[in-house]
Amino acid sequence: MTLECRVEAAGTLSTLSRFVYELEKAPMALRLQSVELSSRDNDGQQLALGLQVSGLVLTPQNERSSTTSRK
Repeated sequence: MTLECRVEAAGTLSTLSRFVYELEKAPMALRLQSVELSSRDNDGQQLALGLQVSGLVLTPQNERSSTTSRK
């Protein structure tokens, strides 16, 4: 099963790229479905980031075996 969510963030290119980097290297099974990046000021120093993220939901082994045995 997967869960999907939308993430909205704002900041500098440095902070937003660090955020995406940390998201990608996290041990959770996440996938970036879409990425939107736009400027929030005339100089392009403040950016807006929109992400569509999906995550894999893992069922613990003991729950899987009890669910399977009930069927």
